[in-house]
Amino acid sequence: MKRGMLLAPGNISQPSAMHPFIHRMALRNAVNAALQHVKIYADGILPDQRRQFREFLKQWLARLGLRYFAWEYDAARYCTEITSLQQALLQQFRAILNGGEITVGVCQKPISLYLKYLWLYGGGAKKPIFPPLDKQVLQAADAPGARSFPQITTIKDYHNICVHIDAYAKSQGYGSGVVWEAEFWNDEQDDEV
Repeated sequence: MKRGMLLAPGNISQPSAMHPFIHRMALRNAVNAALQHVKIYADGILPDQRRQFREFLKQWLARLGLRYFAWEYDAARYCTEITSLQQALLQQFRAILNGGEITVGVCQKPISLYLKYLWLYGGGAKKPIFPPLDKQVLQAADAPGARSFPQITTIKDYHNICVHIDAYAKSQGYGSGVVWEAEFWNDEQDDEV
């Protein structure tokens, strides 16, 4: 990782109307959801390297949250943000990533989930263009191609899946895949028993 790229963990900018605790939880939950159940790191990576990766990702998301306004984005610009995150992570952390790679599917998840949190916490301007994709969403919409989000390797495949999910959502009476996913998705599989 290049020196000077990280701020101190407490120095993450946030939307002004959001309580700092809620913002930290939105960042943490978005990053955790993207990285859980995915072998993201190469073998032998130290805990400090994992922490640096996660902190970099949170800071990148927080900066996106400040510049993102839904009415300024279309599908192409949204997809550009995903590939920009992918490139930033590869540039900074390729040496610690499993196989030296990170997929589009892994990169879309924290972006869309973080924006979903900001939107549902009352920030209408932060509504994501596309929903966070995971196995449950892909299966429910019978999406073509990848059966789990880490398997989405190209931005074209990602876009095609999202277009399919939007069409599915509309067939179910929802205005978009984002609105459908927000109503459909639950975290029951993550509950402790």
